[in-house]
Amino acid sequence: MKLFGLSSQIRRKHKYSSYQGEVGKKADNLIQRQFEAANPMEKCYTDVTEFAIPNSTHKLYLSPVLDGFNSEIIAYNLSTSPNLEQVKSMLDQSFTEEHYENTILHSDQGWQYQHQYYHQFLEDKGIQPSMSRKGNSPDNGMMESFFGILKSEMFYGYEKTFHSLEQLEQAIVDYIDYYNNKHIKVKLKGLGPVQYRTKSWKGYNKLDTKLREIVERFIMARRKFDKQFKNSAVKLILEEGYSVKEVSQELEVHANSLYRWVQEVEEYGESAFPGNGTALANAQHKIKLLEKENRYLQEELELLKKFRVFLKRSK
Repeated sequence: MKLFGLSSQIRRKHKYSSYQGEVGKKADNLIQRQFEAANPMEKCYTDVTEFAIPNSTHKLYLSPVLDGFNSEIIAYNLSTSPNLEQVKSMLDQSFTEEHYENTILHSDQGWQYQHQYYHQFLEDKGIQPSMSRKGNSPDNGMMESFFGILKSEMFYGYEKTFHSLEQLEQAIVDYIDYYNNKHIKVKLKGLGPVQYRTKSWKGYNKLDTKLREIVERFIMARRKFDKQFKNSAVKLILEEGYSVKEVSQELEVHANSLYRWVQEVEEYGESAFPGNGTALANAQHKIKLLEKENRYLQEELELLKKFRVFLKRSK
């Protein structure tokens, strides 16, 4: 290899460790080395890694969050100090929604992940914390794998080419952009992380549009129904002169329409995007809302039928 001016890149064994003992709150290992996820933001991973270059007395620390669905780095923070502010910035960039369902954030037992702020942030967002066992880097294998790829491809063997931390920082930023958008993976069907996520979720957008149309139809019908029948059905019959038959028929028509819409949502969800857990979960959630309204109307209908029988018997 020397004859041709070639050299191999070897992953270094030394790694930065933020473990300082039991200094705060810990969490169970919810991942159990089952790293991959069926849906975006279902299993996320974080850690801190260190960069040092010969021409600087300072070091650079990278704190990213990786999505187990497609190995995408969804956010990260670069700092000259691995402090709490770095973790706060990483969390704020990564989890921008008000609340999350069925999301796990896995880390090691570093002091920053035992900190009260970290656990309170996750609790407020509905995110479940998960931690590796002490001294078990493979428990956070997906994050460790990314760090290994990152350093092997853009850092190890090139340390002397970086003349400042600013130059190194820009190189890391450029590499993460490359990794997310162009670094193809076999397990992602030969696509990069962002491309895989985009292609996988085109069907979801189509499904969600259809669901919104159906829900809007339901809302319009419900408003029309409520406008026509402002009070309870029994009160309308007793005080405003509506016949039991009229109210009963209207309720039955509306309930049957809702039932058909529920079936339509369910069938469309399964056929438009089979096997996609989150899209179907979204559909099922809306289905449950419609079914709840449907049950409410069916109960009203049953009460009216009983009331009709009561009126006949009382004559």
